[in-house]
Amino acid sequence: MTADLLSPDLRKMWKKEMAGACPDFVGGRFTGPAEEYTVNLIKRVDGKVCEQVLLFKPVTASFAKISILPPIEVASVSVITRTPPGKYADAQETHRVMTNHDSIALTAPEKGTVLYYWTGGRFHSLVTSE
Repeated sequence: MTADLLSPDLRKMWKKEMAGACPDFVGGRFTGPAEEYTVNLIKRVDGKVCEQVLLFKPVTASFAKISILPPIEVASVSVITRTPPGKYADAQETHRVMTNHDSIALTAPEKGTVLYYWTGGRFHSLVTSE
């Protein structure tokens, strides 16, 4: 994906805050100490846009695939970024989490940002902005 597929507002934010980075791919330590890779797959079919977020985790001579977000139809393409371990709260500040690993933030225009974080052997989600 290239930044020109993003909505005008999201493209402006992307160019200002994350110029030079890829809007659909990010590396980090999301589930443990090893470097892992997260990708936002985009598919356009019959005028509809679908996206799916997958994590690829190195194992021996290959990669294990973990689905973070199943394929869904979206109104506009999201941007994926890495966030560091730390404290996060939902948009209403009623639910707080402490992450021990990097997390994945998926930002979409008019929808806000959803944080995907690893705990208890699986990914959980937290809407951090609306």
